Amino acid sequence: MSNVVPIQAAASFSVYDQWAPLLRVLGLCPLPIIPNKKTPGEYVGCGRYRLLSDWTMRPPLTGPQPGAGIGLRLGEGLVGVDIDTDDEALRARLRSAFIPPERQTISRVGGRGELFFLRVHRGREVQSRRFPIDGRAVVEALALGRQCVLPPTIHPSGKPYRWGDNGWTFYNTDLDLLPEWLA
Repeated sequence: MSNVVPIQAAASFSVYDQWAPLLRVLGLCPLPIIPNKKTPGEYVGCGRYRLLSDWTMRPPLTGPQPGAGIGLRLGEGLVGVDIDTDDEALRARLRSAFIPPERQTISRVGGRGELFFLRVHRGREVQSRRFPIDGRAVVEALALGRQCVLPPTIHPSGKPYRWGDNGWTFYNTDLDLLPEWLA
């Protein structure tokens, strides 16, 4: 199986090209996301992307990535907590297990559920793990070796990812204000 993925047309607008420089300034590692996928890739020309097999270690790509969405490598200063349920009451209970009621954080809403971000002190390694609830993996800590897709990337379903209801994003929030990962 080839690791080159053709795309319909390389759009002149790239979410990655627009937002990646800001994430790099914050000391984070942005990843280009292959159009209509949720996986990191690198534009190789002629409307084609190749899968990035080394995205967990390589520095951010700085060249143009036509049509690419934007993702973020986690585990380096940030942990993403992915709550994969549309049950609002359950999501609120799970969220409160990680975030004190008086605190807010950056969150991202995707195809289903919500992913929110917690700060990790530099140098601390947090392993990714699942928290099964009622026999299902509804909550995942996304850290070392994991990535997430960020708004305004288009989900494969055709709907855009969006930021959470409080309006906090990586582009308007001091990351030191985020609650700390304590688990």
